Amino acid sequence: RLSELAVEVSGEDQLSSFDPDLRIYDVWLPSSVDTAVVRAIPMDPGSQVWVNYYSDAGGVGLMQAEVGGGEVSLDVEPGLSTLMVYVKAPGGASDDYTVSVHAGCVDCDDGDECTEDSCDLAQQVCVHDFIPDGAGQCVSPCTERGILAAISVGGGPHTFDCDGPTTVVTTDTIVIDNDVILDGEGRLTVDGNHRAFEVSSGVTAELRGINVASTACEFCDRGGCSCWYEGIVSLGALTVADSVVTGRALGISAESLTVTNSTVSSSGCDGIFSDDALTVTNSNVSGNGCRGIYVSNGGALALVNSTVADNAGNGIHSRGALTVVNSTVSDNGGEGLFLESGTAIVANATVSGNGNYGLVNLSSGNVIVTKSIVDGGCGGNAPASNGYNIESPGNTCGFDQTTDASDVTTEELGLGPLANNGGATTTHALLPGSVAIDWIPE
Repeated sequence: RLSELAVEVSGEDQLSSFDPDLRIYDVWLPSSVDTAVVRAIPMDPGSQVWVNYYSDAGGVGLMQAEVGGGEVSLDVEPGLSTLMVYVKAPGGASDDYTVSVHAGCVDCDDGDECTEDSCDLAQQVCVHDFIPDGAGQCVSPCTERGILAAISVGGGPHTFDCDGPTTVVTTDTIVIDNDVILDGEGRLTVDGNHRAFEVSSGVTAELRGINVASTACEFCDRGGCSCWYEGIVSLGALTVADSVVTGRALGISAESLTVTNSTVSSSGCDGIFSDDALTVTNSNVSGNGCRGIYVSNGGALALVNSTVADNAGNGIHSRGALTVVNSTVSDNGGEGLFLESGTAIVANATVSGNGNYGLVNLSSGNVIVTKSIVDGGCGGNAPASNGYNIESPGNTCGFDQTTDASDVTTEELGLGPLANNGGATTTHALLPGSVAIDWIPE
């Protein structure tokens, strides 16, 4: 038997390990290697060793009946070849070992300037990694691999060669660890039984026209089926634009986040969670199983031209700085606006039809309401009024300016149902005869 068998390149053994009792081995060599050193040492120094090499070019004897074995140089042929090592002891006993030598791929250049060509040594196949350029010349495939390739290059915007609406069910969370803009152009949906996207700390990323679904993200028990994973988690600076995130355990959990022209809906719990800077513009946050938006730990939310509606809990729960402008907070199961701490400015807003109060203010900070409708009353500390507010029904908000109106009945207020009235999001139209018509002077 042999005590030592090695195939060395530049002094490093390419065999993963050698066991004298094992007779068959494989070794993989890069395509750049053309010579190697074969070392075969018998346990009995009086034994003879033969080493033969067989390839497509034929067979060659490298070592013949060498007593005590030794080292010999091997000219490596491309492709699959075989080393046969034969050992014969002085007493006549013999043994043999076989080493299959996989020497790279012959030629992996496919002539495509948009691919990086390499050889998978273990599989002995050529690999052509697509390298998008972010300039529209080399467009990423509409696949998980294409998305990862775009992220590895960074920059962008990177579009994807989707043949119409395409759902990519990924094998794992897509980690965005490079500054990048990914643009699915409204045709790309990402799904999978895990988080869809995760943005690493310190990274600036934008997802445009990329939807996140939950069809492939289900855990079923006697209570039914649901997805246990978030849609998007970001520890960096993330922008989500022209996208839909739906059906996840939590829609988006992020630190620095901008959401524009998008919908976050049907999450098992909160639609959006943030403990940093959050801006939501021209977007719908609706139908989520807990709160629509939760801003924690002194974060800041600016809600502009947006609608937060039909969520099971509070529409907005804020523990930071809240700004609501030209927006609707409607038909949520809890409070419309729940201000646990921090400050708030509510302007040109409609807060209506929520399960409890329209606005609850537990904060000791400045809370100002102006040019807004609060349907459902107020709880906690009364907000300050900058005028032109309407409360219906009752007088619980403390609106005390001469341009304010309280005790307005539901019929006098005349709000239509939440509907598509021609804007970026659903809103409440003012019905004919509503006191709110022309309430605010031009």
